Amino acid sequence: MLTIKQERGVAKAASAAMLSILAFYRKNITDIMPPNCRFVPSCSKYMVEAIETYGAWRGFILSAWRVIRCNPTGGAGYDPVQWPPVGYKAGSFSS
Repeated sequence: MLTIKQERGVAKAASAAMLSILAFYRKNITDIMPPNCRFVPSCSKYMVEAIETYGAWRGFILSAWRVIRCNPTGGAGYDPVQWPPVGYKAGSFSS
């Protein structure tokens, strides 16, 4: 069993790993893809903010839910990071 201090270290390491993968993606992959984001902020920016704000586990949940909603039947528009996760059609074009 891990101590609380060890659990925090694992959580920080997981967050750092996720953020480094996102940094690589944003630096090397998004430049070659056309901009076609349904939401503001973009999904990758949303993921970074979610992980920095809520940690690896909740940030992953919020990010996965955002990607699932990113389709023609899901929401669109301004969608800030917030816990608990918003509804499927959440997002609006007004800030």
